[in-house]
Amino acid sequence: MVSELLLADGPAFDLLSSLRSPEQGRGVPVIVFTQSPALEDIQETLGLGVSGYFVKGRDSINDVYQLVLALNQ
Repeated sequence: MVSELLLADGPAFDLLSSLRSPEQGRGVPVIVFTQSPALEDIQETLGLGVSGYFVKGRDSINDVYQLVLALNQ
């Protein structure tokens, strides 16, 4: 799953927490491709166990694609 961190109704931290909960299974890789380069957002998001954090305009979609390929091997 690829997600934007900045959703219309607020940050997606609650969504990410629920996706990474033991009931949902930690086997689902979550990649964040967002506009937020804030260190606090990166730390909190990675602390939730996401597989990758990419910033739009800094990282390319090819970087995201390469991680998706690696996760599927």
